[in-house]
Amino acid sequence: MIPRSRLSVLTAAAGDVYAKLVLATAPADLVAYWPLSEGSGSVVNDESGHGLAGSYSGALLGQAGIGDGRTCPWFDGVNDNCNVFSAGLASAWDWSEFSVAQWVRMNAASVWSDGANRNWVVLSGGNNYLWLRKISTANMIQVCAQYNGTGRWIQYDIGAGIGGDWFHVCLTSKAGSASYRYVDGATAIFWATVPSPSSDALTAATIASASSCHHGWLAHVALWGCELTAAQVAALAAPP
Repeated sequence: MIPRSRLSVLTAAAGDVYAKLVLATAPADLVAYWPLSEGSGSVVNDESGHGLAGSYSGALLGQAGIGDGRTCPWFDGVNDNCNVFSAGLASAWDWSEFSVAQWVRMNAASVWSDGANRNWVVLSGGNNYLWLRKISTANMIQVCAQYNGTGRWIQYDIGAGIGGDWFHVCLTSKAGSASYRYVDGATAIFWATVPSPSSDALTAATIASASSCHHGWLAHVALWGCELTAAQVAALAAPP
């Protein structure tokens, strides 16, 4: 977990309402926040205040974002990706309790039925892992999680209703408690009782991984070391 001495600070520019909302949401437990709004270069900046930067490979930066005044990257669906793994992230990450949130947009409505898997966030380490993605079955979002070798995979039909629009995705998880998945703030249970994770550390963390790459745009990826409430997720999912 992030030590209390490393709380995030509200560094977003005046009027940058959405970034300020992310930074003000459970700030004591914010692990990393990658708005993905760089206009050029290869560095994926972490605006949580914890210095957990990553790197782009191939993404087209500076594209129109979610409407908050920030830009975002476009991914080609072939091999563009962001690697956000670092020793610092591995040290801060705790599989026992976390939340992951981000905004997603497909390149076109037709991507929902292109027959390919499209990864948005992948976190893994030993016997623990998490995938948030669109799968090869038409219109299906998939959440995959495994803790100490015990896994759960849930698909749900959503793509036809979203089409090519932006949507917000979040997963919350706490060992011994329930795990919830959210799309545009609407909640559904993912796992009634989350098993305890193994002690395996995080070894990989990608956004739009090079294999099964996302085709479209991604924005405002954030990780917390706590289980966000439904009200907090609903606020994060509200269009700016």
